[in-house]
Amino acid sequence: MPGGSPAGRPLLVGVVHGLAGSGALSAVAIAASPDAFAAFAAVVLYAVGALIGMTLLASVAGPMLARVARAPSTARALVLVAGSASVVLGLIWGGRSLVALASL
Repeated sequence: MPGGSPAGRPLLVGVVHGLAGSGALSAVAIAASPDAFAAFAAVVLYAVGALIGMTLLASVAGPMLARVARAPSTARALVLVAGSASVVLGLIWGGRSLVALASL
């Protein structure tokens, strides 16, 4: 972002992802709540809880990941392990989904 703060772009990406994820929650809260106030309260409580949880996670993981980023070989190994684990997990879940769909 020219002229903006370095945190501006990640903040914008986070806001967009947060709003996208809250859409389904809002729909469920509205459908399941007896009135608008209860639905609003449920969404607000979820948002506050998510904010606290993400803040705690970032404050714990951030310093560790910053230290790893200073060692290129360690960072490369971490990316390789995380990427491989993601692919394997995706294949397992995808396979289970295909088996479940085939049995319908």
